[in-house]
Amino acid sequence: MLLSRIQVFSCSFKVFLEKYCDTGYNEAVICAHEMVEDLDIDCSFSQGRRRRKKRMFDYEGVDDSNNQMSAEPKFKTNFLQIVDRAIASLKDCFEQSHCG
Repeated sequence: MLLSRIQVFSCSFKVFLEKYCDTGYNEAVICAHEMVEDLDIDCSFSQGRRRRKKRMFDYEGVDDSNNQMSAEPKFKTNFLQIVDRAIASLKDCFEQSHCG
């Protein structure tokens, strides 16, 4: 009885996470913008310090720090990676479950 409920919950949660992976980021950004407007706070992603790699020799190439992602795409990538990890760990925990 309890095992079947856990399997149903894990299946429905997996479906929710897969749907959230598609639409969740945009919904989260919209919700965050609404909260920021209500609190009257500056709404922008802060750009972090550019990382510079110390080179010992001239033949190691040029500094490609200009090719780094800006803050918002980096945040989106990290957000989607976390959701994907949650889906993968849920599949690993309940792989004997019968949800497709």
